[in-house]
Amino acid sequence: MTPLRIELLWLEGCPSHETAETMLRRVLEEAGVEAAIERIQVESEDAGIAVCFPGSPTIRVNGQDVEPGWQPCDDCTPRCRVYSTALGLQPLPERRWIYDAVRSASGRDVNVPDQLLHDVVVRVGSSGPGLCRA
Repeated sequence: MTPLRIELLWLEGCPSHETAETMLRRVLEEAGVEAAIERIQVESEDAGIAVCFPGSPTIRVNGQDVEPGWQPCDDCTPRCRVYSTALGLQPLPERRWIYDAVRSASGRDVNVPDQLLHDVVVRVGSSGPGLCRA
């Protein structure tokens, strides 16, 4: 089987990228998937455009964003990302999205432990940046 390509795109100054990496590593470990995480720091608009950067943190599995239904952005200016989750706007994707992306990309059944699907999340106030969407 071809190894999964896992990317973590991030911006210095957005505090949630470290938590996203920890969550991503834990999901991979609990799912029994061995994969290296490629950390890609996006520092400029040109770099953002080159990688179609919707904000920090962004997690991609085999080139696909883990957020269901995500569409490439027109504005790839480096900024903090906000996800529209079941709990409202959050600075991190839902853990289940990562499991689903890993399952889809690997073509194998990945166990999703119930206790890992309930993350403690930090609410983002209305002053947070907007979503990067086309």
